[in-house]
Amino acid sequence: MPSYTALFEDSSPFLRYSAGWETGTATVDRLVHLYSEGSFMVTERQGETLDFSFYGTGFGIYGAKRLNHGRFSINVDGTPYEETGIPPLGSPPTGSFNSTLFSLSGLRKGFHEVILTNLEPRFRDIDYVSWEASIGLDDEPLIVNTVQDSHPAWTYEPSDAWTDRPPTVGRFAAGTGHATSLPEATASLSFQVHAIAIYGPAGPDCASSYRVDIDSRPVNRTFNALKPIYRPRQLLFYGANLGPGAHVVSLSLSGGSQSQGILAIDYAEVYTTPSLNGSFSPLQGSIVRTSPCTQSLSSTPVPLGMVVGVSLVSGLAASTIVILGYLILLYKRGNIHVSSMSVMKVAPYSSSSTSANAESTHAVAVDMKTRQRHVGMPSVDRSVPGWCGPPIAEMRGEAGTSGKSAQVGPTQQHPEGPPPAYPASLQWA
Repeated sequence: MPSYTALFEDSSPFLRYSAGWETGTATVDRLVHLYSEGSFMVTERQGETLDFSFYGTGFGIYGAKRLNHGRFSINVDGTPYEETGIPPLGSPPTGSFNSTLFSLSGLRKGFHEVILTNLEPRFRDIDYVSWEASIGLDDEPLIVNTVQDSHPAWTYEPSDAWTDRPPTVGRFAAGTGHATSLPEATASLSFQVHAIAIYGPAGPDCASSYRVDIDSRPVNRTFNALKPIYRPRQLLFYGANLGPGAHVVSLSLSGGSQSQGILAIDYAEVYTTPSLNGSFSPLQGSIVRTSPCTQSLSSTPVPLGMVVGVSLVSGLAASTIVILGYLILLYKRGNIHVSSMSVMKVAPYSSSSTSANAESTHAVAVDMKTRQRHVGMPSVDRSVPGWCGPPIAEMRGEAGTSGKSAQVGPTQQHPEGPPPAYPASLQWA
């Protein structure tokens, strides 16, 4: 069945850190550039935790192993594992970066809860995490539809509480986005899928608390997009095993005051297959034939104009080759003679440039060469400051394995986990 490996940066609001974690920056660590995307989360306090839940068959946690790092434990669905963050023998004096701190594969397909705990008053950092998932039947394509914030499937309520010109919108996918600073304002997406991921920015002025509902039933936890460093295209929410038929996912800004920050929506990625009644059209997504290896999905859209342009160029090239071949044949037969008259000089062809018109849904490119492409997180300039400008309300006027990579071979087939869409720890309220 189609399988994919989703990788998410340390700053993803979907990951939940206890209060003692801080964002690693160049001011506190001169080796920050050795981390993915140039940032990481770090703690030096004993007992601090990172936790996340996912639907799939395996996961990995990645970071650095350095001499000043200590032991940590991993708890998976209640089963404990203890590991160390000390670099292996033969590592450079600076330590080992982009290392697999812990990975586990071959889990029963279903929901799993992972908790990492720092066991010593020594450093522990997190660079990014991943999990493996699969949907559908054997030998069928994976369909990934990217739904931009401007697609009619999105609704924003109340409509006058949302702006389509959020700060730093130029850093959003396709240069479009929706945002609000009004508590209880809601963005909802209607879809028919097996799994969904929603992306938006995290940063100093982003929402300190937002909640998620699926089919009018609340997920029993809140999310936090408030981060010291601004980063676009972060995972706001991921849901899977939603079952057949139509669904609605809603994100709402929590709190009762304007101090809750900005909740911004960039785009969503929808995962489905033909056997799940998933649909595909040139403007809705990309069907990707799966291979025996696990896929790593990149959310960087492939513009429709590029697809059309490549098709036209390919067609013109083929036509030119046929015509040239026919002319050469006539020349050899003596039916074409080269005149000695001078050739007229023609000015270079010029055409008016047209700006790219971003569609509200895009094809999604899949990079089969490397697993280090982060879903929803292309590399960005780390120097971008936090959002600035007036609040949006004012703008409206206008078995564990350590040190080894997660398994990349064919995903082991397991029976589907039973509904509901979330485990007991995330049951509907």
